[in-house]
Amino acid sequence: MAESVAGGAKKAPANAGGAGKMGGAEKKESTGQAGATQRSPAPGDFWTVQTTTGAVKGHAETGTAAFRGIPYAQPPIGSRRFRRAEPIEPWEGTFEARADGEYCYQFRNKATGWIGSEDCLWLSVVVPRGTARGNNTTNADSATDVDTATDAEPATGADNAPALINKEHAIDATARRPIAVHLHGGSNVHGSAADPQRSGEHFAQATDSIYVGVNYRLGMFGQLFFGEGFDDERIDTNAGLSDIIEALKWIQANARAFGGDPERITIFGESSGGAMVTALMTSPALEGVIAGAIAQSPAGAMVHTSENATYWREQAVAELARIRGLVDNEKAKAEAKGKDTDKDKDAGTGAEPATATGGLSVDDLFDATATELGEITEALVAHNLRYAPGVSGPFAPIVDGDLLPKHPLAKGAQRDLPLLVGYNRDEYRLMRWEPLRTKHQWSRTVALAEHVSTDVEELLQHYKGIQRRSAVGEFTGHAIFVAPAYLLAEQHPTGKVWFYRLDMTTPSLELSGMGATHALDLPLLFRRVDTSRGKLALALGGAKQMNRTSEAMLRRWRAFLHDLDPGFERYRGDADAEGATAPGTAGAAAQSSTVSNSAEGADPARHIQVFDGKRFDSGEENQLLEPSPRWKAWEKLHIPQG
Repeated sequence: MAESVAGGAKKAPANAGGAGKMGGAEKKESTGQAGATQRSPAPGDFWTVQTTTGAVKGHAETGTAAFRGIPYAQPPIGSRRFRRAEPIEPWEGTFEARADGEYCYQFRNKATGWIGSEDCLWLSVVVPRGTARGNNTTNADSATDVDTATDAEPATGADNAPALINKEHAIDATARRPIAVHLHGGSNVHGSAADPQRSGEHFAQATDSIYVGVNYRLGMFGQLFFGEGFDDERIDTNAGLSDIIEALKWIQANARAFGGDPERITIFGESSGGAMVTALMTSPALEGVIAGAIAQSPAGAMVHTSENATYWREQAVAELARIRGLVDNEKAKAEAKGKDTDKDKDAGTGAEPATATGGLSVDDLFDATATELGEITEALVAHNLRYAPGVSGPFAPIVDGDLLPKHPLAKGAQRDLPLLVGYNRDEYRLMRWEPLRTKHQWSRTVALAEHVSTDVEELLQHYKGIQRRSAVGEFTGHAIFVAPAYLLAEQHPTGKVWFYRLDMTTPSLELSGMGATHALDLPLLFRRVDTSRGKLALALGGAKQMNRTSEAMLRRWRAFLHDLDPGFERYRGDADAEGATAPGTAGAAAQSSTVSNSAEGADPARHIQVFDGKRFDSGEENQLLEPSPRWKAWEKLHIPQG
């Protein structure tokens, strides 16, 4: 390869020295038995844990023991570029897990520029210190005071003995805490498990679970299959998805070493991370590995068919030609960014692929530098924002009949796993501030509607004033996040699905018109209001409702992680389910309504748990969903079969 690591010359892996260093150790030959046995903490070292691939040394972080930047797969560079993840070879010595690894190569922002590396397959494990508390959802302090252990009854082991604090080691290997594996969002282009917002120490304590953040390949490096058919030997399908699968297998193999329960692994993610969750729920590669899933604002239609992949492959080749100066650079650049060179031309509603390739072909993509691949990634994102050539976007897993056998939104695709799914009420209302003329937004909206609905006219009539910027944002948010969430709930194979909506706002969110915007759930769950949406939400006050909503959501997420049931009523009601909602839970009256409907043979009522720390004293309320003509139209969402 001409260039395998961001920034030009190949550099040493992040674990070669300093934070995350390997302690001068050398890797040893893999025995092929990784995961076959469980290891105990290394004797005489308070912070070291022995895993199936070698010893790792953690450190203290705000009430937790953190092990950051642990490699779980071979570096995807050189001959492994564009290939599925391979298990990491065991190492000798001790891996100093002091800091998160590098971002996968990406454009961060104009101020920062390009960051990261292609050598970016790592995970971080964060374990609560102190006695395992189990699912004590009545103890509000567990969510409120994230730095102090509570007086809850300790969890018990197989012999019913208390799982006491292990004073000999930072990890209580007998605790058997559930494991929450987080998949970050960012349109499969941006983001990382190293984002400060996703540090995980507060989430781990509030939910009494082991938090694991997974880093995986993005953009052209792992989220677009650009081979000429599935038999193209130069590239594997679903390289990025395979990263997560490999990480999950490593996590299960080493669960007990960190005091976790290998039979209670839940994957959760937001936005494109939620789409990864729903894709993984269909994968046979994870049979017996994951126990449940939480999909927050899942972009569930963010999945490619062969047709999608071909379209974006052609765009990628054209962009490479532009980058190398083989075509009219200014015209191509203007088209890629959606700036028409003809000033009198109206905004295009189609998605005509750029055909000028300067004599390049797909073969040239395989030899592109990291910088070129990064620039192609950003150009395709810009093209997608301009022309909306389908809801799947340029970077997504592909239906390959193997790791992803079916489209996740197709009937019968989802495996029978407990699912907590939901969305934020005002997902994309923030589009009102997009620097694009309203008529251009309208043209793109029509194009998007044509891709997601079999009856565009019927769908759009439910959005009065659709040409207003706020209404355009509402439709787009529904198309990308809300409709897929409802479809996943409706099509769950056994009905073990719970549905929620985040309604909470603050003065600054209301004044800006953003409302309960996309990604607002992240500072609430991770309790990091010092980053991103959290800072924006608190600009004019509102801490009380944010704290109350955070407590309510963490209480439910905690219950799901421990019991695979958040403790409120199922989407279609709990009348016929074992372990129905406990007495006193908000929404008991709604449950009786479900019983009545079921007795009459009517379609069961739909339940939604609404989180709003301002109106509800508890921070949440269970509500019955009223039949909506709008959602009847969304039931006709077009799902490509690939």
